[in-house]
Amino acid sequence: MIKQTKLYSVKIIYPYVGELPSMREIKQTQSLCPECLRVVPASRIVRNGKVYLVKNCEEHGRFEDIYWSSYDQYLRANRYWRPGVEPPIRQAQTRRGCPYDCGLCPNHKNNTILAVIDITNLCNAHCPTCFASADKKKEYIYEPTIEQIDYMLDSIASDVKAMQLTGGEPTLRPDLHEIILHAKLRGINHIELNTNGIAFASSKGTELTKSLESMFGDESEKKGLSTVYLKFNGFSRSTWEATTGDPNWGPIPLRAVENITKGYNDMRRSPGVMLVPTVINGINNHEIGDIIEYAIKNSYVVRGVNFQPVSFAGSMSAQDLEKRRYTLPDLLKDIEEQTKGDIKTDDFYPISCVSPFAETVWYWKGRGLPGFTTHQHCGAMTALFVEDGDVIPVTKYISLDRFFTSLRKAAAYYKEGKKTRGKLHLIRAFTGVKPRPGIGPLLSLVKDVAGDANNWRALGQLLLHMVFIGAMHFMDKHNFDLERVQLCPIHQILPDGARVPFCSYQTIHRPIMEKKFSISLKEWKERRNIQQIEEHPLPLTKVDQ
Repeated sequence: MIKQTKLYSVKIIYPYVGELPSMREIKQTQSLCPECLRVVPASRIVRNGKVYLVKNCEEHGRFEDIYWSSYDQYLRANRYWRPGVEPPIRQAQTRRGCPYDCGLCPNHKNNTILAVIDITNLCNAHCPTCFASADKKKEYIYEPTIEQIDYMLDSIASDVKAMQLTGGEPTLRPDLHEIILHAKLRGINHIELNTNGIAFASSKGTELTKSLESMFGDESEKKGLSTVYLKFNGFSRSTWEATTGDPNWGPIPLRAVENITKGYNDMRRSPGVMLVPTVINGINNHEIGDIIEYAIKNSYVVRGVNFQPVSFAGSMSAQDLEKRRYTLPDLLKDIEEQTKGDIKTDDFYPISCVSPFAETVWYWKGRGLPGFTTHQHCGAMTALFVEDGDVIPVTKYISLDRFFTSLRKAAAYYKEGKKTRGKLHLIRAFTGVKPRPGIGPLLSLVKDVAGDANNWRALGQLLLHMVFIGAMHFMDKHNFDLERVQLCPIHQILPDGARVPFCSYQTIHRPIMEKKFSISLKEWKERRNIQQIEEHPLPLTKVDQ
């Protein structure tokens, strides 16, 4: 009997009866058929030490895609599963079922940690890896009015403290400063700007930095923009061409970092820069170590690196999916090899590991978030302490497993109102810190983060001594897993106030929702009072000095 399996959307014929050889099912879940996008039954299976997602569509057959390239790392990550936090609002009823009822629907199991707002679908670049297909010629314009954006901000202000402005390219909005100001006035403390860097690399980049940071005045402790989330894919012409479509892209992110540094207020270093490389297997994964080294050398301005293994959504073609797929264990292995063991695979933990810290601060001080949870297979992170030229992973200072266990107990006691026991476990969490040169001031800052009633300021001071290395692997229609989606804390905010889990939005809802809330090109031109749309107002290869 011959059965067909579609591997990476390519039909492969396997002469087998029943399961594939040496295959063991470890988890049942649900996914999407990559051809019709219907919800289909799926399984995570282990084969040859790797985890695959296998699914069956009655109409289109069987598909599989690699889920995690290391079963050992998969099991380790499972130890850090944490339940989500009940969302403060439910916006949609169950009709078609997850993931079609997003809004948030009754099936969602987590609150909003980061709100994402697209403020335009226009872009001045043609990146073939774009989530938003912003490289395509526009038949309609998605650009919410300031009144719509105010409504979106009002819908999240009561429970969301961090947001990202993105697009398209958000610096193309002439009212960008007004949007950021309106968010800050509503108490949204942390604001990221997701940018390709062209505006910051221009001759006006330093002025732009100053104006975005100090909109409340140079002497004010309150700042505007918190973080520039900067596209930064590597250093070689082949990388630039493959990931941006322009072999001469290279100077843009480097000049952007320089100009942002020049724009700093003497009192504080803000906005910080987070480098964001899209990593594609066989294209730029050999440059991971160099990117980390650049971040460390420029830690005065660069707060960290957030690697994003490529998602085959939006503009990214799935033609070479099998060849180009890159998972979190691949990334961690390359980091260890390319840093020559200075940063090891075991230095990384799932992002959900920090939830006990958030819970402790929440139940002790009533500040921050009641939890900081995402699915254990969505991302990973570590922190490097930078002190007097020395760079040490946080795991060299402390056993994080013991640290988080003590914090989990502290949070539980604070929640029950047993403050004395909670404080004892909080103290116990810090007693395991290993003595090293320079640890004194760093430990003091860590304690301030937990103990300062206005802990955002204390956290900011601590971050000036750290470089974060993290990764988020956003899903696409090939590796889509409903279990992960239902724990998603990154929510796209729409003009009607609906919150949609990020991967659901990129995979299913974006083209529908963008068109629903868009206007015609003619209407947009009239609104902006312009004669023609300039697809590339700043030529990529001729950014002014």
